[in-house]
Amino acid sequence: MALHDITFRSDALARGMTYRVILPVLLASGKRRPVIYLLHGGGGDYRDWSNYYDVAKVAEQGFVLVGPR
Repeated sequence: MALHDITFRSDALARGMTYRVILPVLLASGKRRPVIYLLHGGGGDYRDWSNYYDVAKVAEQGFVLVGPR
């Protein structure tokens, strides 16, 4: 599992927004993968799923996981 935290500037919100992307270790270049968006509950953030659950098992089945802020 490869975990990346990425921040981009949102003009609409006038601030930086961070999200987490979790990729399978064996990700072939140019091959499309299904994406699962991991939405947190109220008061949570983009780190919740990877901090509290074993999402590596899902990523290793070939899914790209995205945890938005």
